[in-house]
Amino acid sequence: MTLSLELANQLSSFLAERLSLSAYREAMMRVRVETFDSMQLRDKSFLLEFETRYAQLKAGAITEYQFKQLLAYAAVNDAGGRRVNRSVRSYESRAISNVV
Repeated sequence: MTLSLELANQLSSFLAERLSLSAYREAMMRVRVETFDSMQLRDKSFLLEFETRYAQLKAGAITEYQFKQLLAYAAVNDAGGRRVNRSVRSYESRAISNVV
Protein backbone atom coordinates (compact mmCIF):
# COMPACT_ATOMS: atom_id res chain seq x y z
CA MET A 1 0.00 0.00 0.00
CA THR A 2 1.42 3.38 -0.95
CA LEU A 3 0.99 6.89 0.36
CA SER A 4 -1.32 8.99 -1.81
CA LEU A 5 0.30 11.32 -4.30
CA GLU A 6 -1.09 14.37 -2.47
CA LEU A 7 0.41 13.37 0.89
CA ALA A 8 3.68 12.29 -0.73
CA ASN A 9 3.96 15.62 -2.57
CA GLN A 10 3.24 17.61 0.58
CA LEU A 11 5.85 15.66 2.56
CA SER A 12 8.37 15.97 -0.25
CA SER A 13 7.90 19.76 -0.33
CA PHE A 14 8.24 19.98 3.44
CA LEU A 15 11.43 17.89 3.53
CA ALA A 16 12.91 19.91 0.65
CA GLU A 17 12.11 23.08 2.61
CA ARG A 18 9.79 24.41 -0.07
CA LEU A 19 7.02 24.34 2.54
CA SER A 20 7.30 25.71 6.09
CA LEU A 21 6.26 23.72 9.13
CA SER A 22 3.14 25.85 9.62
CA ALA A 23 2.17 25.55 5.93
CA TYR A 24 2.74 21.79 6.04
CA ARG A 25 0.60 21.46 9.16
CA GLU A 26 -2.18 23.50 7.54
CA ALA A 27 -2.04 21.27 4.46
CA MET A 28 -2.23 18.11 6.58
CA MET A 29 -5.14 19.44 8.60
CA ARG A 30 -6.99 20.47 5.43
CA VAL A 31 -6.54 16.99 3.97
CA ARG A 32 -7.67 15.43 7.24
CA VAL A 33 -10.82 17.55 7.50
CA GLU A 34 -11.80 17.31 3.85
CA THR A 35 -11.05 13.68 3.00
CA PHE A 36 -10.34 11.59 6.13
CA ASP A 37 -13.48 9.44 5.91
CA SER A 38 -12.83 8.46 2.29
CA MET A 39 -9.05 7.99 2.61
CA GLN A 40 -7.16 4.77 2.17
CA LEU A 41 -5.98 3.17 5.40
CA ARG A 42 -2.34 4.00 4.55
CA ASP A 43 -3.08 7.73 4.35
CA LYS A 44 -5.08 7.67 7.58
CA SER A 45 -2.19 5.95 9.30
CA PHE A 46 0.27 8.56 8.05
CA LEU A 47 -1.96 11.44 9.17
CA LEU A 48 -2.25 9.93 12.63
CA GLU A 49 1.55 9.55 12.70
CA PHE A 50 1.86 13.21 11.67
CA GLU A 51 -0.49 14.33 14.46
CA THR A 52 1.38 12.29 17.07
CA ARG A 53 4.79 13.57 15.99
CA TYR A 54 3.53 17.16 15.71
CA ALA A 55 2.25 16.99 19.30
CA GLN A 56 5.66 15.71 20.42
CA LEU A 57 7.36 18.54 18.53
CA LYS A 58 5.14 21.20 20.10
CA ALA A 59 5.67 19.68 23.56
CA GLY A 60 9.43 19.94 23.08
CA ALA A 61 9.93 16.17 23.20
CA ILE A 62 11.54 16.13 19.73
CA THR A 63 13.27 18.67 17.52
CA GLU A 64 12.09 19.74 14.08
CA TYR A 65 14.98 17.73 12.61
CA GLN A 66 13.76 14.62 14.46
CA PHE A 67 10.18 15.38 13.39
CA LYS A 68 11.26 15.39 9.75
CA GLN A 69 13.26 12.20 10.16
CA LEU A 70 10.37 10.37 11.81
CA LEU A 71 7.86 11.41 9.16
CA ALA A 72 10.27 10.54 6.37
CA TYR A 73 10.92 7.15 7.93
CA ALA A 74 7.20 6.49 8.34
CA ALA A 75 6.50 7.38 4.71
CA VAL A 76 9.40 5.42 3.25
CA ASN A 77 9.12 2.44 5.54
CA ASP A 78 5.46 1.84 4.77
CA ALA A 79 4.93 3.53 1.43
CA GLY A 80 8.23 3.24 -0.40
CA GLY A 81 7.21 6.04 -2.76
CA ARG A 82 9.91 7.01 -5.27
CA ARG A 83 9.28 10.77 -4.96
CA VAL A 84 9.35 10.68 -1.16
CA ASN A 85 12.48 8.52 -1.16
CA ARG A 86 14.33 11.10 -3.27
CA SER A 87 13.44 13.92 -0.87
CA VAL A 88 14.39 11.87 2.15
CA ARG A 89 17.81 11.04 0.71
CA SER A 90 18.32 14.70 -0.17
CA TYR A 91 17.21 15.82 3.30
CA GLU A 92 19.46 13.30 5.03
CA SER A 93 22.45 14.26 2.86
CA ARG A 94 22.02 17.96 3.72
CA ALA A 95 21.64 17.17 7.40
CA ILE A 96 24.81 15.06 7.43
CA SER A 97 26.83 17.68 5.54
CA ASN A 98 25.67 20.35 8.02
CA VAL A 99 26.98 18.25 10.91
CA VAL A 100 30.37 17.48 9.33
